[in-house]
Amino acid sequence: MPQANTTEAAFAKYFQTGILVIGAFVIGYLFSEVRYLKSGGSLDKKANIQAEGQLGEPQVETVTLSSIIESAGANANNVQTCMSNGEFSKAVSDESAAGQKAGVNGTPGNFIVVGNNQGEAIAGALPFEQLKPILDQYIASGKTANTVALTDLPAVSEADHLRGEKGAKITIVEYSDFDCPFCFRFHTTMQQVLDEYDGQVNWVYRDFPLPQLHPNAPKLAEAAECIASQNGEEAFWKFADAYYTVKGEGKNVTL
Repeated sequence: MPQANTTEAAFAKYFQTGILVIGAFVIGYLFSEVRYLKSGGSLDKKANIQAEGQLGEPQVETVTLSSIIESAGANANNVQTCMSNGEFSKAVSDESAAGQKAGVNGTPGNFIVVGNNQGEAIAGALPFEQLKPILDQYIASGKTANTVALTDLPAVSEADHLRGEKGAKITIVEYSDFDCPFCFRFHTTMQQVLDEYDGQVNWVYRDFPLPQLHPNAPKLAEAAECIASQNGEEAFWKFADAYYTVKGEGKNVTL
């Protein structure tokens, strides 16, 4: 019997200790909540913060299309009105259809073009290191083993968006989608090409939006065309550079 009394006493002691620990936890929790509420917070807000998380997940920055338009030196309201009116929707659609007829089935769809619409298609977002030997061969001899007549490719004209010297020996025609990540890569490749081949290579940008993959792409193409119409070619290219820079940084763009 003395042994039983000892066991019961020990149990009572541990039970009391447990109650004190739980009580201290509850009091501490309530104290922190009261202090949080006094500081102007709300329990709902705090729960939302915890749910949305301070979990270490990076928050994607959002940029408005209007801000990119303005950075190109164009008036965002005028461009948005042009887009809303669909002033260039048919032009974008027609250019995309022409690219498809020329053999483009994805973006970027690219062609190297020399005299008399001779040249070749090049595969996707080719990096500069792989594009350079092809260009070098065209500069050296005017052709490669893959040179053919690009009979279905519309010839470069004054209607095109051209960057670089008009009289350049080589033209690279790009059919592109503003929201295509591979197009961003090729955009940076082409910027390097123009730097490295100053005066020898120029660059034509044509619209080929893929709405089934990038729902905003047709309207982005229309925005670029509106900018070119209202503010000229320099503004068009500034917009393209700015937009691809934003996308390359992993930011979202809202129309």
